[in-house]
Amino acid sequence: MYARRVTEPPESEELASSSVESLKTVCAVTRYPNSCFSSISSLNKPLTANPLNFFNLSLQATVRELSNLTSLPKELISKSNDKPTESALKDCISLFDEALSRLNRSFELMKVGPGEKVLTEMNISDIQTWISAAMTDQDTCLEGISEMGSTVPYEFKVKVQKSQECMSNSLAILNNIQSLFDKFGLTMP
Repeated sequence: MYARRVTEPPESEELASSSVESLKTVCAVTRYPNSCFSSISSLNKPLTANPLNFFNLSLQATVRELSNLTSLPKELISKSNDKPTESALKDCISLFDEALSRLNRSFELMKVGPGEKVLTEMNISDIQTWISAAMTDQDTCLEGISEMGSTVPYEFKVKVQKSQECMSNSLAILNNIQSLFDKFGLTMP
């Protein structure tokens, strides 16, 4: 390793460092801070020190993870000769579709007209409900597989877990949104 001789980082590095620290601050309120950090930073979107922006990015990462997961039950059905497993996986397909629908409703609630408040108590409550319901959909999928005595590849459970972590992180950011705005010295929109 070598030491850098630059005494002040260029403005872009300063901004990047500030954004990274802001993201770490937001992710610190979650149950899975490493997952939060990696899922949001992997989107390659501009990071601004605004909790609403980080919540939006977290929700985008959640939708991406769930979207990546939705085709997996179909693939596993095509390779299976086990009727109980096929039945449980068919249930998972509809549950994942419903979970995606719920997450998309959360995005819709955040679209407001000029001058309207984005994070009203009612909107926050509704979004919390949609994300929680999406998490329940995934839990129901895994329970159905377990109850059928089905064996699914470890990969499936890992992908579901990653999606659940993203949902949990989004919910935690939303649950702490007011305190995050306070930490950043901002007013909630």
